[in-house]
Amino acid sequence: MELDPACYTVAWIAPLEIEARAALYMLDHKHEGRFSLSRGDDYVYQAGDINGHNVIIATLPAGQEYGTGSAGALAAQIKKFFPNLWFGLLVGVAAGLPNLSINPPNDIRLGDVLVGIPDGNNAGLKAYDLGKQTSNNDDLELLRGGYILATTEPVVRSAIGSIKLQAPYDAEVIRPFYRVIQNLPHAGGTFIDPGQEMDILYDYDESGSITQVYRERREDSQRTRVWYGTIGSGEKLLKNRHRRNELRDTYDLIGLEMEAAGMMNRIPVGVIRGVCDYGDENKNKQWQPYAAAMAAAYAKAVLYEIQPKIPGSQGPMSVSRQTRGMWTVPFHRNPHFVGRQEELSQIQKNMSSDDRPKRMAITGLGGIGKTQMVIELAYQTRERDPECSVFWIPCMGLEDIEGGYLDTLEKLNLKVLPSEDPKQRVKTHLSQESAGRWLLILDNADDTHLWTKNETNLYPLKDYLPQSPQGFVVVTTRNRKIAVRWAASEVISIPQMDLNTATHMLGHSLIQAEPAEDHGTSVIAKLLQELEFLPLAISQAAAYINENGLGVADYLSLLEEQEEDVLELLSEDFEDQWRYSAIKNPVLITWLISFNQVRQLNTLAANYLSFMACIHPKKIPFSLLPSASSRKARTDALGLLHAYSFVEYQNGSQMVSLHRLVHLATRNWLRSEGSLNHYILEASSRVNEVLPDSDPQNRMLWRELLPHSQVILNQNECHLNHEEREELLEKVGLCLQSDGRDRDAEPLLLELIAKKKKKPGTENGELLSCSASLAATYRNRGKWKDAEKLGTHVMEESMKVFGVEHPRTAATMANLSSTYSKLGRWKEAKELDLKILHIREKVLRSDHPDTVTTLADLASSYWYEGQREKAERLEIQVLETRKRILSPDHPDTLDAMARYASTLSSRGQYNEAEDLLIHIAEVQKGSMGLEHPDTISTLAELGSTYKNHERWEEAESLGSQVLELRREFLGPEHPDTLTAMSNLAGVYWSQNNWAGAEELEQLVLEANKRVVGIDHPLTVGVMLNLAATYSSQGRLVEAEALEDQVLGTRMKTHGPQHPDTLTAMANLALTYWRQNRWDKAEELETKVLETRRNILGSEHPHTLILMSNLIGTFVSQKKWEEAQNLATQLLEFQKRSLGEDHPNTLSTVSELLFIQTSAAMEES
Repeated sequence: MELDPACYTVAWIAPLEIEARAALYMLDHKHEGRFSLSRGDDYVYQAGDINGHNVIIATLPAGQEYGTGSAGALAAQIKKFFPNLWFGLLVGVAAGLPNLSINPPNDIRLGDVLVGIPDGNNAGLKAYDLGKQTSNNDDLELLRGGYILATTEPVVRSAIGSIKLQAPYDAEVIRPFYRVIQNLPHAGGTFIDPGQEMDILYDYDESGSITQVYRERREDSQRTRVWYGTIGSGEKLLKNRHRRNELRDTYDLIGLEMEAAGMMNRIPVGVIRGVCDYGDENKNKQWQPYAAAMAAAYAKAVLYEIQPKIPGSQGPMSVSRQTRGMWTVPFHRNPHFVGRQEELSQIQKNMSSDDRPKRMAITGLGGIGKTQMVIELAYQTRERDPECSVFWIPCMGLEDIEGGYLDTLEKLNLKVLPSEDPKQRVKTHLSQESAGRWLLILDNADDTHLWTKNETNLYPLKDYLPQSPQGFVVVTTRNRKIAVRWAASEVISIPQMDLNTATHMLGHSLIQAEPAEDHGTSVIAKLLQELEFLPLAISQAAAYINENGLGVADYLSLLEEQEEDVLELLSEDFEDQWRYSAIKNPVLITWLISFNQVRQLNTLAANYLSFMACIHPKKIPFSLLPSASSRKARTDALGLLHAYSFVEYQNGSQMVSLHRLVHLATRNWLRSEGSLNHYILEASSRVNEVLPDSDPQNRMLWRELLPHSQVILNQNECHLNHEEREELLEKVGLCLQSDGRDRDAEPLLLELIAKKKKKPGTENGELLSCSASLAATYRNRGKWKDAEKLGTHVMEESMKVFGVEHPRTAATMANLSSTYSKLGRWKEAKELDLKILHIREKVLRSDHPDTVTTLADLASSYWYEGQREKAERLEIQVLETRKRILSPDHPDTLDAMARYASTLSSRGQYNEAEDLLIHIAEVQKGSMGLEHPDTISTLAELGSTYKNHERWEEAESLGSQVLELRREFLGPEHPDTLTAMSNLAGVYWSQNNWAGAEELEQLVLEANKRVVGIDHPLTVGVMLNLAATYSSQGRLVEAEALEDQVLGTRMKTHGPQHPDTLTAMANLALTYWRQNRWDKAEELETKVLETRRNILGSEHPHTLILMSNLIGTFVSQKKWEEAQNLATQLLEFQKRSLGEDHPNTLSTVSELLFIQTSAAMEES
């Protein structure tokens, strides 16, 4: 058939064969027939239509050299041959010109799309005429100054501008068009992406050598970018990296191509190019198919932005078309649709397979995007196979189904007898081969009664579904049981969106894109997490943000209000043209029908859903649920909730989790029916019934139940009876305390004590027990003065109530002793520990766990007093006893191991200490969890051991981890958090990172002054560390002032022989030495050395360090005899303790030789 040139308004110019092949695949329909040619017509054109535009595709003849000249000749004949040409598109491949040196960088990559954007008199093109570039050719001259006079047609520029408005998500507009052709064939393969690992950019380094440029891999969802700017156009191929960069930098080009300059003044084309190389010596054709396909996809998107223009003077178009399938889809295509490509590909694969059943069910939570996915499926099917009919049946109720079948009948132009069922007529017709290829979509088929035969429905829906080798039926339903019963294994469950896809969806839906520099991705991510990545909730949020001119952070803050306000926000209706007009859109309303369906189908399932709405929505143990008549009854009930996607099973464990928004919606449903209070009381009773006491042996059980117990206690909907609330407060408070979560335990214990004080008849012992727990919580939280005050009161009252030697009184004494230790009052702690030991050995027995704990506390007191040998003997005794009477992995045994490991480390036995601490940490992680204070303390001790062992990298890594854990679980100003910060500063200091160390130490010092006071050991320790940092930077006056203050405080609080006092004295001596004040340094160092020899022994590492320091001081004063005697002693000790080849020993050998030589020279 002859085609009429006058009917074609758009020229798609694709000079290369691969570019033309991609263009042909982009046609909605290829027009049958040929254009009549005459003498002088040198080109054959392909024809078709896209979005109603009649398009001709023009390409250069095989073998013709391409460039601006050839392109100009082609353009001239196109313009002559097609009299009603409206505009043209030049679509193909080009060289991209990345520029990573500017800010922000032009990180152009292979497969990206370049679009020429006009600027003033510049058509978005610069003409260059370089000839064949080589490394030796230094000429660089732009043809005609590079100016192109003609500009792209305004309608094309407007369409490009419309797509550009969607940046940085503009590539999402073209990706669906690309996906249609990505696996289609061309002469050398397909148009599939070669992969980012094959995209290699080379450039010159500072020495002029060629080197590969490192670029971070893009996320798959952001694989392609579109770049807008000026494109260079020249006659010959550019394959020179130096010339490429010169052109780029001089004329601000984003790419180089070879046809537009010759074409522009004949046909004002829009220039669209896919990047296939970088215009350098590494050019090859591997990327041309993918680049051509991406450019073609963008060109198709441009045509979809422009309404067709049909020439009015030409009459009817003599264009032959293929038969087009019928269409009853009630929705336009959703341009904001993102993701779900894996699921869509699976459906399309099944549709085209002869070996798979011709049916598939799509199931998922209401609002997850099932309807949106099948809308996209319908449009992709029409693009891929225009002859395939697509029929749509809404299935919200019988009326909707009848209407959908009648619409299908009308579209099929079928007649129905009065006695004939329209549904049966449609089924019969589509089951025949003459019906051709078809896709039937049944959307929202959620009602079980519509699928089963019953009194009200004698003919279930499944009986009216056609079957044909040429057809395919897709059903969407919230009810997984419906899906499985109808489609067996051919079921796709729609998963929760991932963060990237949800971010893209939100970005597409907002009028004003959220600037990353203002809020960052963290705010967007947090909002999406709050919305559980649910597409319906995201659409609702975007609508509210758009209508009210809010930012993402504003909407997020509304979601963080009280539950009543959040419910009101999520009940706000909004317009959505891709949802049924009869269905309300708010996310909290969308599940009401499903709730009622669950209630009708299974009473126990409805009760479970109501019960779960009153506890924490995540990780709900089966054991917490109300009792069922049988295990099968429970399984059926949970199975129904799972079928509606309300709950998810937790990795095969005996737990389920409820969707957060379903949790809110269910509470709203129960509140509207007046039954929320009833279920809260039921949940409270059940939690109290199953929650065990705080014994560590029950840790795994009460850890599962604590989140649910805390939700019950925080309910504002109703008031539990006093006894039940008191019981729950005590259980939860003590479990939290046992779990190291004292910050959460404190308010519960305070409320408990207040209630007991008001309650008539409360026993003193009961109240004292709660008060003792609160005192321990204060101590653990670093509120040591509060702990001392309350602990003293509890001890005195216990003595009155129970007597001095009662075990409960001894326990209160032990609590107070621990508080004294935290306050650095070790003498008082030791005296109290000795009293406790006497009581417990008398009343209990020597190997009773409480007695052994007292021995451990006493060992700590000895240690801090500097009586290290006594302390170590007790530590070994405690460890062996606990292994015997408890178990090797019991928390108390692990605590004893950790204390002993600390002792080993202090003695320089680092390897043994590290091995022991690693073992303890692994056991604690398994039994208590990483976040437990005991586990964190073990990691902190291991980090300190690494530091002492000079394993800096491990020490810094572990120190940072400990700091973050303590900040999160204890708070930023908890003493243990500040200690972790100080320890990390010490690691920085050891690596000569003085600035990092000083910054942390200043922060810790100010916080310690506020939290524990200026004379507290923790504060004094930080002052000493900061002084060392000053000294290392040569700021000796500042260091001396701090060290002098520290020494005075420690002499007063610790005494002259305490190890910490000696450390302060040694540090001050070193500062004197650095100021050449040798006599004062010698005086202090001599005192420290004598004391450390007496306490630690002559061969302790700390003693050896002091000897080395004092030798240095003698040498500085030229006291050769004293220096030689001390160096000789040091060498003997080092040989025995370190070995003759140890670096420190060899250093002392050299030092001794220097001393002897210097002394001899001075004598002579």
